[in-house]
Amino acid sequence: MPLESKHVKKTLLTDVAVVAPTIDYDDKFKSAQQLNAGASLVIPVKVTGIPKPAVDWSLNDQQLTASLTVIIETSAETGQLTLTLKSLTGRSTGKVTVTATNAAGKASAEFQITVKGKLSPVHDRPESGSPTTFVCVFAKC
Repeated sequence: MPLESKHVKKTLLTDVAVVAPTIDYDDKFKSAQQLNAGASLVIPVKVTGIPKPAVDWSLNDQQLTASLTVIIETSAETGQLTLTLKSLTGRSTGKVTVTATNAAGKASAEFQITVKGKLSPVHDRPESGSPTTFVCVFAKC
């Protein structure tokens, strides 16, 4: 008995919704953030879009990556992202940018940061041969 060939026609749906990214954040970040040297800054944002946008953070146009002083957290369920910058210095002054990109477009938000003061080592003049201890304190410029 010969085998019959059956052809199954499959239809691929191409009408998939795409939505350009949006970035929402607290109004307090619309003004420049003034911080003391050594402080931490936490910037929470909510990113939405279809498909899920890729997100990048930068400081003064230099891409930020996770480190001891840069913490980037993401909640896949809520779209909430948080950037934490620890132990801020004068080099942290400038513009933090978050950029979200997907097939439908791109969105970005900028946050101005001003860091005042500097971290200074303070110590008394030790006696010869004795150990030296350094303590960081805030010094006003």
